[in-house]
Amino acid sequence: QKAAILYNLDNPYSSGLYETFSAAFGGEILAESFKAGNVDFNAQILKIKDFGPDVIFVPEYTQNIGLITKQARDAGLEGSFLGADGWDGITGSAGNEILGSYYSNHFTPEGDDAEVIAFVSAYEAKYGETPSALAALAYDATKILLTAIDEANSTDATAIKNALAATSGKYVTGQISFDEKRNPVKSAVMIEVVAAADGLSTQYAGTVNP
Repeated sequence: QKAAILYNLDNPYSSGLYETFSAAFGGEILAESFKAGNVDFNAQILKIKDFGPDVIFVPEYTQNIGLITKQARDAGLEGSFLGADGWDGITGSAGNEILGSYYSNHFTPEGDDAEVIAFVSAYEAKYGETPSALAALAYDATKILLTAIDEANSTDATAIKNALAATSGKYVTGQISFDEKRNPVKSAVMIEVVAAADGLSTQYAGTVNP
């Protein structure tokens, strides 16, 4: 029913997600911002605590998320933290304060989709490590381009552009097509931060389709 948002005023990624979340959320919202380089978020956190939100959306990158969530829990702020793809790799840069958090991403290696399973297996066999979301995006981008060249049966730029615009298919990062402004229309996976024997881990929590 109530959501607080803490976003980076100087970061178009963060402020853009703040605007999108605000437009889509149907309940009461309190938004607090900070500037790039901030390391003390207590003033914003105290306002959020007084608001009493059910969830706190932090659309930011990993270098700030650990600081924000640690200071929030130290201040007694309750509620679940939510994030987006900037949280990718968060389990390596934050502690137990993010347990039970959820974030959206393009991909999770824990996904049960056939394309995901095949990609993860091949990637681990070749590189000896688990692929990140950026690796999956790079793979899909390359595959989409190669498919477009194949569909166009040409290396002509206009023919390839038209074939790219007609993209519609299932990839590692989900079902992908493009709208009239060339923005990708694609599914997103939800990921939960959970406890593990050696610290923190993530688990697949579902897929959201457009």
